[in-house]
Amino acid sequence: GGPSILANYSSADPLSWLAKIGLGSCVLFEFPLLERCFRKTLVELFRFPWLEQHFLTVVASVASAVALASVPDFGLDKTSAIGGALGASFLVYVAPALMALQSGKNGKPDASEGATRITLQGVAGLGSVLGGLGIAEAMQA
Repeated sequence: GGPSILANYSSADPLSWLAKIGLGSCVLFEFPLLERCFRKTLVELFRFPWLEQHFLTVVASVASAVALASVPDFGLDKTSAIGGALGASFLVYVAPALMALQSGKNGKPDASEGATRITLQGVAGLGSVLGGLGIAEAMQA
């Protein structure tokens, strides 16, 4: 990847420093939000609820992201782009569909029957495909 667009601005400009701090904060605080949701969903999908808050699961998840960001010629920008692609598709498509499907299992008949269930599974599948396309695009950048 190329240099940050913020590198084009003078380092003497206080607004450029404010933008750099803001961008750094976004990257810093984006990761825990996306990592926890991703980890929680994986644990729920594979039906191992005891792993969700287990110390080793949290450490392994965070360590894998840090290791990915540390790979030469990969860096934090691609790691953040992959996190953004996965996070956006997860939050917009996959998570709502999974929540609706899960609510159908708790005695509410709306989301668990027939065409509704197939539609929700399709939306979750579409979100997964779009996340994969986002990852592919991030890898080419």
